[in-house]
Amino acid sequence: MIAMQDVLNRIVAVEAEARRQVEAAQAQAAQILARARLAAQAMQAQTHQAVQLETANLLATRLAEATQERDRRLALAAATIAAQIRLDDDTVRQVVDAALRCVCGEEVRP
Repeated sequence: MIAMQDVLNRIVAVEAEARRQVEAAQAQAAQILARARLAAQAMQAQTHQAVQLETANLLATRLAEATQERDRRLALAAATIAAQIRLDDDTVRQVVDAALRCVCGEEVRP
């Protein structure tokens, strides 16, 4: 009878040890999972920062390109207008005189 009691005690002890090992494994798994989540969050934050930086750089580049294109088109338009409108000295003098008379309050004569 004592041998049967020893066997039962050993079975209970083995079951207790198995439960303890399962609990330790679950705790270890929870720690590994927590570390993995932290690492994933850190990677996500780094990726987000990298994307923001790349976006800012891309926007700055595109803005500079758009500004250069605008300036180029304005210069081209100004050159086109200047080439199309050529006034001789007499016409320029007449326009200036008319503007001065208008500003000074004198009647404008053609």
